Amino acid sequence: MLKFCCNINWLFHELDFADRFAAASDAGFQAVEFHHPEGCEPASIVDRAKSAGVEIALFNAWPGDLLEGGSGLSGVPGRDDQFAQAVYQAAALGGAIGGALVQIGPSQIPAGVSRADCLEAFATNMHFATQELAKVRCRVMIEPMNRVEFPDILIADAAAAIEQIDRIGAKNLGLQFDCYHEAMNGGDVMATIRRVHHRIDHLQFSDAPGRGEPGSGNLDIPSILSALEQLSYAGWVSAEYRPTGSSEDSLTWLHSYRHT
Repeated sequence: MLKFCCNINWLFHELDFADRFAAASDAGFQAVEFHHPEGCEPASIVDRAKSAGVEIALFNAWPGDLLEGGSGLSGVPGRDDQFAQAVYQAAALGGAIGGALVQIGPSQIPAGVSRADCLEAFATNMHFATQELAKVRCRVMIEPMNRVEFPDILIADAAAAIEQIDRIGAKNLGLQFDCYHEAMNGGDVMATIRRVHHRIDHLQFSDAPGRGEPGSGNLDIPSILSALEQLSYAGWVSAEYRPTGSSEDSLTWLHSYRHT
């Protein structure tokens, strides 16, 4: 059986952030992930997760202005100080948790800057991030993102991410694969998973387009889950989607999976 996780910034949004850990557990998830803690203090996050009996699988480091249309931090020359602050913040949270996966968001290539220069900055920054986060037993994730929403993204596919992982060579650096981003790039999600599943540390899914629950778009999520089972994928499989209705109503896929 696959190990299921859910993103509690998007699922169980009907509840206060601190109450989503218990909701995730009650729904049958073994772990949670989040982009940001919505003002909840690290100690409270740890207590809520422990009380609910769920693991904190992954959280995101602050990505700078990436999600507001900016270039972000990780591969932008001259933003190393801001990047370092994001890493220190992530290390503080990761230390409180006792170790987790930490997504270091990719960045976009700024106007007038070459991709090669951005990759050099990215490698330097990721060396720093892996060293700092290793101190608190955290593993760093590189996540490719799609060019539809991020036209100048530095790392757009699994092959590019793996190239950088191998180039940087840190033992606590791995691949976070999001089926949505692969689909939005026009890639064959199933073929890519079969090709690189042994390199994937953390897998996320939502339907595409729209980023909703399975069945709301065109992506065959049940077949993807079946393929992951056949491949004996042992990492977390995370529901990272925005429910089109209530969170509870969006979980039909989970109930179906458990009864197949």
